[in-house]
Amino acid sequence: MTTPIPHTSITAAHWQPALGTTGEIVEGLRDIDQSLRIILTTPKASDPHRPEFGSNLHLYLDWPTHRVTPHLVREAIEAIRRWEPRVAVDQVHIQINPQHIIVRVQWRVTGQLWIHPGSFRSTDVQSIARSVPSPSGECMYRTHGGQVFGDMVDTF
Repeated sequence: MTTPIPHTSITAAHWQPALGTTGEIVEGLRDIDQSLRIILTTPKASDPHRPEFGSNLHLYLDWPTHRVTPHLVREAIEAIRRWEPRVAVDQVHIQINPQHIIVRVQWRVTGQLWIHPGSFRSTDVQSIARSVPSPSGECMYRTHGGQVFGDMVDTF
C-alpha cells in the first residue's frame, strides 16, 4: 500500500500527489507503485487529454476463466511498457476468483540489476465485481527477454 509523506519533505525528482489524501505526496518506489496502479485501473479513452492512456483490462472482466488469462497478461505488460518507462516487468500473475480478478505485476526499476529476491517490488490491482461467477484459478506468465522485474498487484 502507498504510504503518503508531507509535501514539505519532497526529496525526489519523481513524485506525485498521494491519492486519497490532501497535501501529501508519494515519491521513489511508492511513486512508481501508485503510477502502475493508475495505469492499470484507468480504462483507455477515459482521459480526454490522453485518450490512449491506461489499459484495456476492464474489457476482460466477464470473459471465461480458461480464456482470459493471456489477454490480461498482455494488456498489463503493454500498458506498463508504454506508460511507465522507469520499470521493467518480470512476471504478471493472474488470480481469478468468483467476485474479482487480481493482477499482480512483479517489476524492478529499469537498469537495476537483480541481486536478491528483495529487489523485486509488487503491486496488486483487484477488479470490480464480475457479473458471471467463475471457478477459482491461478496462472503465472513470464515475459520474454528477461527485461521485466518488480511485483505489482492491483484490482481493476
